[in-house]
Amino acid sequence: MVNVVWIKRDARVHDHGPLATAVSAREPFIVLYVYEKCQLLQPSVHGSHIHFINEGLKDLDAALSSSEEFKKLSSLTVCYSTVIKVLSSINEKLTLNYLFAHEETGHYASYQRDRKVRAWCKENGVKFQEFEQTGVKRRLKNRDDF
Repeated sequence: MVNVVWIKRDARVHDHGPLATAVSAREPFIVLYVYEKCQLLQPSVHGSHIHFINEGLKDLDAALSSSEEFKKLSSLTVCYSTVIKVLSSINEKLTLNYLFAHEETGHYASYQRDRKVRAWCKENGVKFQEFEQTGVKRRLKNRDDF
């Protein structure tokens, strides 16, 4: 069994709820970033965003590689695919237990993707824990009294 920390936009090492939770579980985990064509082609995605995530991934890889604690438990995996295809492959080979990620508040395509991932997790018995990162509340039936 393995857990996955799915990096969407936030590749920080410090003050990163999903990463901290995976480390504290003391179980092997994969830190995953997926370059998804459906996300990259969104009009709101700019080259500077890609540069920012690339820099963050480089720093994250360096931090994971230099820490004995991280080396024992984790690895960074970067793919160009869809997140569901990658999760399916991991689940097939290693059996995915938990998926940890920040709750993203991006464009509509990212919201739709996250809904599909949530459904995939439910279908496959994977526990999906999202961490609120901003003051924005997702999946409310209405905005009254929130």
